Amino acid sequence: MGNTKVLHRNEEQDKEIEIFTEFDQMGLPDELLRGIYAWGLRRPTPVQQQAIVPFMRGKDLMIKTTPGKGKSPAWAIAVLSSINPAINELQSVTLCPTRELVLGSLDMLNNLSAYMPNIRNISVMGGTPMSDDITTTRRGGQVLVGTPMRFLQVMLNEALDPTTIKILVLDELDKLLDMGYKEDLRDIISALSENAQLCAFMGDITPECEAFSQRCMRDPVCLQIKLEMPGIQQFYVECGSDGKQEALCNLITKMGDAQMIIFCNSRAHLDLLSNRLRQENRSVSVLHAAQTSLEQEENLKPFRSGSIQFLVATRLVTRHRSMAHNAKIFIQFDLPDEFETYAARLAPDNWDGKPLTVISFVAGEDDMRVLKGIKKFYTTQITALPPDFDPAVLVPKQAY
Repeated sequence: MGNTKVLHRNEEQDKEIEIFTEFDQMGLPDELLRGIYAWGLRRPTPVQQQAIVPFMRGKDLMIKTTPGKGKSPAWAIAVLSSINPAINELQSVTLCPTRELVLGSLDMLNNLSAYMPNIRNISVMGGTPMSDDITTTRRGGQVLVGTPMRFLQVMLNEALDPTTIKILVLDELDKLLDMGYKEDLRDIISALSENAQLCAFMGDITPECEAFSQRCMRDPVCLQIKLEMPGIQQFYVECGSDGKQEALCNLITKMGDAQMIIFCNSRAHLDLLSNRLRQENRSVSVLHAAQTSLEQEENLKPFRSGSIQFLVATRLVTRHRSMAHNAKIFIQFDLPDEFETYAARLAPDNWDGKPLTVISFVAGEDDMRVLKGIKKFYTTQITALPPDFDPAVLVPKQAY
């Protein structure tokens, strides 16, 4: 049938899990496959290989995986293949801990369903007028993504019928529970029909997650996906905090015309670095949270086309997976505040194992401690970049 069966071991017992190594082996609608490939996905990541088909078969799922593993496309593809486009009623709800995740998820859903004309994706979240969310929800749509409290408020305002919802996805359940949404989630689940399917993704299966699954799920399939980075070269450059810009400019000079995505932790660092690069007559686009979606898309276009060499961005860039087709080199100018962000920045949701180079800048002892933590967290090797490195070795021969 084109798929391989392997044994997946969890803490309780060995379970035989089917692994589907190609999207066209999964029984997905042709229109959805077209959207998948048009968005830039080529081959499914491990979480997509293992989770999509059980999800489509109606199983409750508990999935432990780190950000950047392709978890969002996993649930989005499964949702879009499971709903009935001919029925204009709410059929699937995904709840996320932050507005950023909601916006990124909505953008992803719209891209994946671009060739499914009868699908309408909507969002509700805090920070927007309640009246707008109520109007949006009453107007109809099959797929909704939102934050828990706002969704509960919209539901309590009778802007939707919770009994039509047949799928509930909890993205980053561990964070949702840590943020105090346990009672909100219970209230939402209790309003659904008894046959509603529940799927939860988390970075860690905490005792709270275990208790939640025992209370709310029916014999869930449990998957634990380890992060693997085949084909990714990882290096670091030591420099003083005052010398990071100089070190980056020296690196850029050696690397020639290779396109790069450069990550900063703050808007202030982004502005300083992008201004410095422009002063050296470098072609630069920027991407940050203060921009509108339209502004972000306009800034990404020249990078995708290859007319811009450098994209300087905050973590928000992980919403825009399709840009990774042109990216050969990822620079962690600022090491991330959270270990999970290291992989999330690499945008491997549509990465299919082609060569990729990551270079992290380490400024002082605190950064070195963070780097050691990242290496331990991912069980991976990140080696010092030799001063006399060969640029041809760092620039992957195959671009995205």
